[in-house]
Amino acid sequence: MFIAKAAFCDEVSVVLDSVVPLSPSIDPRMRVFNMEQTAIFASMAPHSTVDEVNARVVPALTAGADSQRIAMTVLVRADGLVLPPHFVFKGQPGGTVEKEVQAYVPHPVATCSVQENAWFDERVMLEWIDMSFRPNVCGYSVLLLDTLKTHKMQSVQDELGGMGTSVHYVPPGCTGITQPLDVGVMAPLKKHMSQNCAHAAVLNGLPENSVERRRYMFDQAMVVLQRVTADTVRNAFQKVGVTGSIK
Repeated sequence: MFIAKAAFCDEVSVVLDSVVPLSPSIDPRMRVFNMEQTAIFASMAPHSTVDEVNARVVPALTAGADSQRIAMTVLVRADGLVLPPHFVFKGQPGGTVEKEVQAYVPHPVATCSVQENAWFDERVMLEWIDMSFRPNVCGYSVLLLDTLKTHKMQSVQDELGGMGTSVHYVPPGCTGITQPLDVGVMAPLKKHMSQNCAHAAVLNGLPENSVERRRYMFDQAMVVLQRVTADTVRNAFQKVGVTGSIK
């Protein structure tokens, strides 16, 4: 595992070392990105009790709303920047759900797609590249991805390669020590999400219908993303070592 990690970091460092002389005035960390998808559920409260000031202790809400979810990308840059997320809602292109969510997803602060299972298939990955990644990348870049099947599709590789992005896949079984997001960002982000949802459930209860739940999940995710600090992101990249040779 650690040998695979070292080889991966060396691979990325070699690419960065070849790029730095081309634009010496640009911080090389601004060229290194990591993206990961995560599921957001309508009820992400912990299976415990929550005690609010001046409120009774209540059990976490884990009823049928648990089965309703959306997907979200977390995209970060090695200099600490958290980039706009891309959301995937369960629905059909051109359908009522797509029209509904497009009305409140504030492009370019966030972008969105719809898919029948609210997940990233080939079409959604290409939409993510076009709507979310491409507008936030200038010139040559390095993108770190896990080995999810969708990430390795030829159409996805071709689209990224065509815009000057060198894709590097985190070795299987090594994401916990090699992918910056898994090393230092996702755990605190999910903890914040769980706490946020628990507090919201105590104060307001869960939304009762699918339309309200979609908006609720989106709003909660946007709030929590703002709590991811630049230091947290930078430290995650540094801990992995993919930016260790950058001066």
